[in-house]
Amino acid sequence: IPIHFSGMRIKIVGKENLPQDTGFTIYANHSSWIDLPIIMYKLYNYPVAALGKEKAFQIFAIGRFAPKFGCVMIHRQNPRQSAEAIKQVVSNVKNGFSMVIFPEGTRSPNANSTLDFKHGAFKIALRSERPIVPITIVRPVKKKSKLSLVKRVTLVIHKPLLYDDFKTMKSIELSQQVKEIIDGSLNKTLK
Repeated sequence: IPIHFSGMRIKIVGKENLPQDTGFTIYANHSSWIDLPIIMYKLYNYPVAALGKEKAFQIFAIGRFAPKFGCVMIHRQNPRQSAEAIKQVVSNVKNGFSMVIFPEGTRSPNANSTLDFKHGAFKIALRSERPIVPITIVRPVKKKSKLSLVKRVTLVIHKPLLYDDFKTMKSIELSQQVKEIIDGSLNKTLK
């Protein structure tokens, strides 16, 4: 609702690349707290949920309602809980959810570049045996001020990587491939 009434213009490039069947992983760059709501808003006809860190779930509205929509919290300092969270995300994907994962693990301070991807995040795609859909979130380059709000965003939906194409890869190789795809659209000027 806030995105709808904010006046933000969100352009989608490549929506035809989305798989017809639900149940895939979405890997996207992450530079703003509003990235997930933008993806969920524009992919409204897919059951979209996300894997999020503990801090995000401490926010009242998120912590209370996100799990009801299929979102899964991960405690990165607790290996046992992290393993359970990954199992839950894999199960969600196999049950038809399209799970958003931000492989940088945190927000990048620069909207025009990505941080290193955590290759462990790609174990989810390998274990779920479902397609990967890379998405690049592109924001216009401008000087930041504390009061400026992003008014234009472009979601670039890349062609999916099918499981048969990456099933023999190690998670670090898959991570590098997806990072190259996402980074490839970050520095292009999209009209």
